[in-house]
Amino acid sequence: MRSFFLLICLCVFTRSYAGGDVDVNFLRQEYYKCVSDADRTYTLHHKLVALKSNKPLVIGFIGALEALKAKHAWNPYKKMEHLNAAIVTLDKAIKAEPDNIEIRFLRYTVEYFVPAFLGYSKHIAEDKQVIISGIQQRKFTAQEVFLVENIIKFFEERKECNPSELVLMRNALKQ
Repeated sequence: MRSFFLLICLCVFTRSYAGGDVDVNFLRQEYYKCVSDADRTYTLHHKLVALKSNKPLVIGFIGALEALKAKHAWNPYKKMEHLNAAIVTLDKAIKAEPDNIEIRFLRYTVEYFVPAFLGYSKHIAEDKQVIISGIQQRKFTAQEVFLVENIIKFFEERKECNPSELVLMRNALKQ
């Protein structure tokens, strides 16, 4: 059964990533499934790395997947190794495209869920500000509205934004 699943994944990845083009909606869906599935995390990470893409969003997802590999690892040394790689990769993606709210949100969520005592949470305030500003300035496409809705929901559920920030972001969606 597992072999069949891997074969299906390979076919889907081959179709989705043919010629280096990435189906971003598919990538987002797969990424969210990876949060609770270690095998899927390693498979998706391997496929994205094999693309050798220089697209900042793909690099950002590689970094976020590296963080999920840290989450799924049981060995503390491996956890730290993956986390270090995640931070370096996410920083590289943000350096290439600093105003991309999706990449910023990927780094924000990684740093949010990492215990603060590890010292990896130094970009949270900056990323939050860029995300809010980017949403307010509508730096997203019509296809990314669902993504923005989820970002707002994340901030609201975790009480990461004050009511006026939430109103600003929601109003930007209505424009």
